Amino acid sequence: MVSSAVTLSGGPAVIQLLSGMRWGRRLAAANRPAQERRRWERLSLAIPVFVRRISGPGKEFVEFCTLLNESAGGALLLIRGSLRHRSRVSLEIPLAPTLSDMKFRRTTRILKARVVRITPVNGWSLCGLQFARPLVR
Repeated sequence: MVSSAVTLSGGPAVIQLLSGMRWGRRLAAANRPAQERRRWERLSLAIPVFVRRISGPGKEFVEFCTLLNESAGGALLLIRGSLRHRSRVSLEIPLAPTLSDMKFRRTTRILKARVVRITPVNGWSLCGLQFARPLVR
């Protein structure tokens, strides 16, 4: 519990420090130095994607969006529409067209993901996505 009725010598610096502490515990997470929790390195690349999601009674929505940064475990998606926390989405990444005589004729890559974080920003949403399977072998 945070106590606001504490009188200690040491002035405002001590009170400010104690306001972030809980009795019997270390500093609150907001006051501790941030540690990197990601297992994979992030790449800051803007990648255009189509986001497919199913909403309501079987209605499918497709929206053209941008992935702002990616890692093997997930990505940060900038989307105009709204997504729900924990909803499942399908990301379709258009690939460059290949020559007709090449073996690889696929023109899209499809990734399954789940929304783990949503931050509204000026009518847009920044959504943290976690891939169903990491993109590593």
